[in-house]
Amino acid sequence: MKRVGIGILVLAGLLLLVPLVVPRLISSDALRARLETALSARLGRSVEIGEVTFGLRPLPQVHAENIRLGRDRSVNEEGTSATETEISANSLDLAVALRPLFRKEVEVVRATADGLVVDVWLEALAAGQRGGGPAHGSGEGRGDGSGDGQTDGPSGGDGKHSSDGSGDGAGSGKGANSRPGDGAGAARSPGREGGPNVSVRVESLVLSDLQLRVHKDGSPLFSMDHVREELEADIAVDGVVHLTGKTEAPAWRLDTPTGSFGDGLPAVLEKSLRFDPNSGDLRIESAELDLGGLPVEVSGTVGGLQTGAQSDEIVPVLDLTFSGGPGRIENIVGLLPSAWVSRTEGLRSSGSLRVTGSVTGPLRPGDVPEFSLSLDLSDGHLEGGALPTAIDQLLAKLSVDPRSVAIERLSARAAGSSIEARGTVENYQTLPKVDLALDGDLDLALLSALAPHDPKSGELSGRADVQLVVRGTIVEGKDPAETLDPIGTVALENVAVRGIEQPVEAMNGTAAVRGRELEVSALSFRMGDSDIAIDGKVANFWVLDPRSFDRPGTSRADLVVRSERLDLDALAPPAGAGMSTSGSGAGASSGSAGSKSGANSGTGSNSGSSSAATGTPSGFEVFAGFLSRLEGPIRLQIGTARVREMDWTHVDGRGALDAGRIRIDGMDLEAFGGKLAAIGSVDIRNPKNPAFDLGVQATALEASRFFTDNPGLSKLSGLGGFVQGTVDLAAQTKGSLDETFQLDLRTLTSLGNLEMEGGKITGHPIQTALAGYLGQSDLRTLPIHDWLQPFKVRDGRVEFEKVLIKAGDFTLSGSGWSSIAGDVRLDADLLVPANRTAQLRSKLPAAVADVLLGKPGEPVLLPITVSGPAAKPSVQVDDGRLTDRARARAQEQLDAEKKKLEQQLEAEKEALQKKLEDEAKKRAKDTLDDLLPGPKTDSSGASQPDSLAGKLEEEVKGVLKGIFKRK
Repeated sequence: MKRVGIGILVLAGLLLLVPLVVPRLISSDALRARLETALSARLGRSVEIGEVTFGLRPLPQVHAENIRLGRDRSVNEEGTSATETEISANSLDLAVALRPLFRKEVEVVRATADGLVVDVWLEALAAGQRGGGPAHGSGEGRGDGSGDGQTDGPSGGDGKHSSDGSGDGAGSGKGANSRPGDGAGAARSPGREGGPNVSVRVESLVLSDLQLRVHKDGSPLFSMDHVREELEADIAVDGVVHLTGKTEAPAWRLDTPTGSFGDGLPAVLEKSLRFDPNSGDLRIESAELDLGGLPVEVSGTVGGLQTGAQSDEIVPVLDLTFSGGPGRIENIVGLLPSAWVSRTEGLRSSGSLRVTGSVTGPLRPGDVPEFSLSLDLSDGHLEGGALPTAIDQLLAKLSVDPRSVAIERLSARAAGSSIEARGTVENYQTLPKVDLALDGDLDLALLSALAPHDPKSGELSGRADVQLVVRGTIVEGKDPAETLDPIGTVALENVAVRGIEQPVEAMNGTAAVRGRELEVSALSFRMGDSDIAIDGKVANFWVLDPRSFDRPGTSRADLVVRSERLDLDALAPPAGAGMSTSGSGAGASSGSAGSKSGANSGTGSNSGSSSAATGTPSGFEVFAGFLSRLEGPIRLQIGTARVREMDWTHVDGRGALDAGRIRIDGMDLEAFGGKLAAIGSVDIRNPKNPAFDLGVQATALEASRFFTDNPGLSKLSGLGGFVQGTVDLAAQTKGSLDETFQLDLRTLTSLGNLEMEGGKITGHPIQTALAGYLGQSDLRTLPIHDWLQPFKVRDGRVEFEKVLIKAGDFTLSGSGWSSIAGDVRLDADLLVPANRTAQLRSKLPAAVADVLLGKPGEPVLLPITVSGPAAKPSVQVDDGRLTDRARARAQEQLDAEKKKLEQQLEAEKEALQKKLEDEAKKRAKDTLDDLLPGPKTDSSGASQPDSLAGKLEEEVKGVLKGIFKRK
């Protein structure tokens, strides 16, 4: 800061002497050039003056415009900090009395500077930036009173300055602390040995529209705008300066780690100062600072300001005390850190304030001097601006020093709301260590109105009963929730968050915080048409903030989530939702199905993505990011879940979250009029292509809804819009979803079985083709008796073997495939009933037709091939299989005739044999009767067979039996 003071004094001195020493014949351009050269050499920095004029009437006077002192950099002796300054002014006017000049006195009648701007940069240097001192190089002076020199400045500038000097001998100086012109012939400056030869009196010095800006390590530290300074000054022969005057700063601002101070708070300083350049002490004889109506008295000294110091750096040593109030001020907000009260526009405040404190020690760039500040605010009042209600009884009692902020009490009350805080913040300038207690019954709308406006956070309303103790350290670059250790409870009542993409309404419940763990009990809220209730525990809860999703970390959770209605279409819309997409599902109603919100044809392609175009993540990406931070068990109980325009009801899920992977131990729900159960996993770590691996069991699904509402399934199966009835499905399925949350059929693999019973099939392209082939128009609508279809999905195709369909009086069985490219192939046997075979004779070769259709009343098993585009396939008879079938049928007929003839021959043979046997028996009997006598009687009169006749008869029967081989 030394060069700032020297620059102003030297500039003023030289301009004062110009009218006395410069002949009138010298042009103003020549004078300006001489002044710029001399001042640049003396100050060691560039000096530019736009225009200079001077005169002798009525007083010697000088007018200069567009003055600029270029940026100057100095480094302290330790090489740990640097100071840069830059000064400019729109105009400078000086008028001096002529007569005192002959008495070696300078009496400035009037001095004014307009548009003075002073910029100061304070920078703490890293080891690699540090130089060996404030300046490096050599200086050289000549004994004849003129000289020049060069110095190499620290890293970051060329450091070259020319300097003139005066002395009585030539010499040079080199070293870390050499100054321009230093050496045996170094020029003298005011305040060095011998002091000035004249005294100076300034009757009126006015600086108007002064701007002072101080920056520290690239960030604003202090600023004053539109300042007006009125001074009277006396500079004695010995160099002692006495200043009295008044400074008015309508706007000033001090930026600190806890926020900015002074916004909207005017300051007026009336002072009487005495500066002794020989001792370097600035004594404050009297000073009264008015801050928005609060008078503050300041006293003490600032030492170490020797202008003759060998080093380029001046280190002021402060010994100041101040005391103010109690006084009523009308803008207490300006004295509070902006981090506490940020939205001050239209805000009116008042209160009774008392401040005391002191500042002692050296003031080095990058360092904070020793200080103490006590602030006692009572009877504070805030109203207006963004506040929904006025705040009364604002009380703040705190003390601040370079190491800590001690809050003895900070409290406030509003209509039905109160808050009180106490505690300390240690090391607040470097690594703040917090120990705070907070107790409040808060109106969140009031708190939101005072907090910094963040569009992502929205506007709060509702109430919160807070009892918290917060301890820990605030680390730069980390979320405070990650490094602080809060303990306590927060009870929410009808809380709402509006002004965000997904507003929150009617939030109620209790959250208990225990260090890193948050336990919520009956926490319920609404988001649009969705209601959500959560119970459970969450550890490391800060990582769930969407603003920290780019940082590593997960949260351990054990949660139960309940909802009567959960609209995921609204809460987590996929990328490209609502945009037109390519393709459409097959079938009569597939066009409308394909045009649903964000749905595509199942091919995984769409025409665009809102997230890709704008760079804004979709709702589902945010939702997926949230789930990717959670680990641990979860239970879902949802009355109705809306997912891609489909309603799932009575959802009961059990599983676990694993950083973006969802393990489903069991999921039961009702959808499409039936029931589904699933087990497996879902991976949403890539939210644009979520992956799944699920075992699915479905019963009694309404076929029309199941296929039509799923464009991908409709395209793959070819059944959407054509079938009615109920479907049972069992499958192990693996694949991914596309950006619209529909099946990406290119990745789908599945193995399962589909069954239908009851219902009907209407207008299916294969059905229509068969109706035309058979000439039976009524086949376009058929009742389904049974449908069994095992299937395998892979490589964009669904393959089926042993499909069996009984529809109407037809039966179809066979194997084939259909693809997402829109092609179909089916090799099947169609059992055509006898009453529907009339049109077949004209379509079959005569020989084949005679064989297959030769017997009326019999069904025909017709081998067919269906192929081509799925939307319009062609039906053909398989000639090879048809010929084989005709040959087989002809052979069957020949075999049947042969068997019939053989049966007839055998029957006739048996009949002939029996006739011959019977005739032989009769003739044999007759012969025997003729040869043998009649029967004899015994003593009782009974007939007795003749023994010889009996034997003969038996012998004849044996002979006949041998002839006919019969019993």
